[in-house]
Order: sequence, then C-alpha cells, then structure tokens
Amino acid sequence: MTVNSHIMQKMSFPVKREGRVTWEDGVSLAGDIQEFEIRGMSVPLTGRDLLLVPEADRFKVQIWIFTEEDLQNNDIVVFQGANYAVQNVEPWYWYKRARAMRVDVGTERKREDAT
Repeated sequence: MTVNSHIMQKMSFPVKREGRVTWEDGVSLAGDIQEFEIRGMSVPLTGRDLLLVPEADRFKVQIWIFTEEDLQNNDIVVFQGANYAVQNVEPWYWYKRARAMRVDVGTERKREDAT
C-alpha cells in the first residue's frame, strides 16, 4: 500500500435525506428523514473547480463525492464529523460525481457559553 492509496479507497458515508414537504393550513410540515449509508470516494475541489462555483461560495469547504449509488441535491452527507449539503450531481463515467458544500446547520456540536 502506498502512502496516498488510502485516499482512493471507498469509504462509507452516512446520508440524511429529507422526505417530501407537505402543506397544512398554509404551514409547511417537514417530511420524514431517511438515513442510509453510501460507499464512495471523496476528494477536495481543485482551484479550477472552485472557479466554476458561485463567487459567494468559493471560500466554503467543498468536496467531490464519487459513488455508484443514488445521491440527490440537498442530501446531507456526513464526512469526518461534518455535514455537507449536496449541491449538484452529474454522471461521471460509471460513477456519479456530487459536489457537496460544508454546512453548519444541523450539526451536533453544542456551543459552550463562557459566563
């Protein structure tokens, strides 16, 4: 095994997918959340890739996820303890390539107030 070979090995990623939103009396009700795992590989975006991202999002941490399994826009993928929202999914040879951006909403971290 070479030094960088662990980067190209498939890993398991927990995924959270929000179900269909319904409306009742003008109020939106969130659907059920499905949780499942996918297997795939992740790599950071290159500088050239970041040029194709909207300018306001270029400073945010983003990764590519390559998988044979189904990912959809707005899925939340957990990678190294952080939540990443899938921004777009496109076919990439026999894989699907998904660009995911780190989001802070919904993390399990608790803020400690210094009082």
